[in-house]
Amino acid sequence: QATLDLRIDRVRPATPGKDLFGDARMYRLDRHVAFVRGCCHHGDPEEAFAQMTATYMVADQGPSDEQG
Repeated sequence: QATLDLRIDRVRPATPGKDLFGDARMYRLDRHVAFVRGCCHHGDPEEAFAQMTATYMVADQGPSDEQG
């Protein structure tokens, strides 16, 4: 696995002394690339102080062994 691209945009300053939370979601997965969006906030993702987007190279997993 490898990071192909990572971008972080600072929207506003974080508040010193407050807890930090991060949320990220993979919104697309191709055979070899995962696309991810996320944010950093103090508890409310709607009030994020940083946004991120990233793409990651993923290893070829081959066929799934899961039953069901």
